[in-house]
Amino acid sequence: MGKTRPLGILGILIFLLLTGEKCSEETTNSDSLQKAESQDDFHQLEFGMSVGFFKYLKNQDAYEGPLKRMANDGIRHVRGNDPFTTDMQPYLKKIPTLIESVTKHDIEFLLSISNYPYPVKPAHIQPWVAKAFDRPEYASKGKARKEKYNRQIQNKSKWTNRFPPEDLDAYGDFLESLVNKLIEKDVLKNTSFEIGNEPNAPIYYWGSAAEFKQIVHKTHEVLKETKRPIVCCAFTGKQVMENEWNRESDFYQFSYSEPLFKEDLGFSFHLYQGHGVGDWKDFESIEHDFLEGSYITETNVYGGMADGTPQLEKANSPFWIVRFAQMLEFAYKHKIERIYFHKLKDQPGIKGKLGFFDVKGKAKPSYEYFLKVKSVIDDGYKLERNDDYIQIVGKKKTLIVALNETDYQSNWGSPSETSSQTKTSEFIPKDEWVIINN
Repeated sequence: MGKTRPLGILGILIFLLLTGEKCSEETTNSDSLQKAESQDDFHQLEFGMSVGFFKYLKNQDAYEGPLKRMANDGIRHVRGNDPFTTDMQPYLKKIPTLIESVTKHDIEFLLSISNYPYPVKPAHIQPWVAKAFDRPEYASKGKARKEKYNRQIQNKSKWTNRFPPEDLDAYGDFLESLVNKLIEKDVLKNTSFEIGNEPNAPIYYWGSAAEFKQIVHKTHEVLKETKRPIVCCAFTGKQVMENEWNRESDFYQFSYSEPLFKEDLGFSFHLYQGHGVGDWKDFESIEHDFLEGSYITETNVYGGMADGTPQLEKANSPFWIVRFAQMLEFAYKHKIERIYFHKLKDQPGIKGKLGFFDVKGKAKPSYEYFLKVKSVIDDGYKLERNDDYIQIVGKKKTLIVALNETDYQSNWGSPSETSSQTKTSEFIPKDEWVIINN
C-alpha cells in the first residue's frame, strides 16, 4: 500500500482547473480517487453470519427476529456447523426443516459438514488424545494444557462424533440421502456446503490428515452432483500462516497441494485475533495466492468476549470499527470474497458474548457499528494505508481510521459521522475514525 498522503484541496483545485473541469468547495480527496480510477477497481465483499452449532436453530422463535433484521439490512448468508450432533436425531428429517427456517428469509445457508452421524466409540478416545498432542505444534503446550484438551474431547464426545467414518461408502450413501431430503424440501437451491470445521485443530477433528483427505474426496464426490457451491476446509487462521511447523504439517501440505482446490472446490478458513496470534498485523506476511476468492467462514474482532472482559466492552464501542477496518485491509489485500461473522446470536447459558444479537434477540452496539461500515463498502471499496491512517473509499462514503493522530479536515472535509464526541477538531485521535460523504 502507498504511504503518500492524499492530495489536499489546493492540489485538487489545480488539477481540475488544468483539465478544464468545474469544481466546488465540496470536492474531496475521495471524489478525486473515484474519478481517477475505474469502477472495476472496487473490491466486492459479501457478508454473512455464523450461528455456530447447527442445533441452535432448533429454537426457531429465538432466531426469527435476528434473521428478519439481517435480511432487511441486506445480509444474505448464514452458516451453521456440526449438523449431526446426537440431539439432531433423526438427522434427515430435521436438517432440511431448520435450513428452511433460514432460507425463507431469502438468505442462503452454508451447511458446514464437520462431524459424522455415528456414535463415538470410547475406546478410540485415549489413543487419539495421546497421538494428537504428540504433534510438533503442541510439544511446548505442557502437561496442564494437554490434560485440558483431553477433558474437552471427552466432553464433546458425549454429544458429537468427529472421528472419521469407518465406512466411507456408507457415509457417501448417507450424504446422498441428505441431499435428496434437501431436494424434497425445496431448500437445496438456497444451500451451499462447506467440508470440515478447523480439522487441523485436534479438539475439532479426531483423525489424521490422510483420513481427512479421504473424507473430502468422498464428500465432494457426492456434493458436486448438486451443482451448488462447495468450499473446504475452515482451517484455523494459523493454518494459513507461513512458519516452520506449518510447513511440516500434513494439513498445510494438503491445503497447498490438493488438486480439487484448482478445480471446483473453494477454500475457506477462520481468522481470529488472539488464539495464537498477537494482532491483525501478524497476518500481513501471508502471501498465499489460493486465498483469492476464498471465504472466511468464522471471524470476529476478538477471539473471545466473555462477560466483564475489556474485549466485550471494546467490541460494543466505536473501537469495533477500528478493528473491522484492519480486517477489511486483510480482505482487500487477499481479495477475500465473503466473510461470516461468528456469531449471529448469543446462547442462554453459554460462555462468551460474541453474538451481534443478545439472548433475547436484541441487536447490540457492535451490530450497529457493523452496519455503519457496511454502508460505506456496500457497492465495493478501495483501500489506502500509510503510517497514519487506513482510508476505506466506498462509492458514496469514505471511512478514515487513525493509526496515529491524523489531520483530516484539510484532506477530506467535514465528517458525517465520527467516533469522537466532537466534530469540530481538525484531527482524528489515534484509534478513532470518521465517515465522510463523498
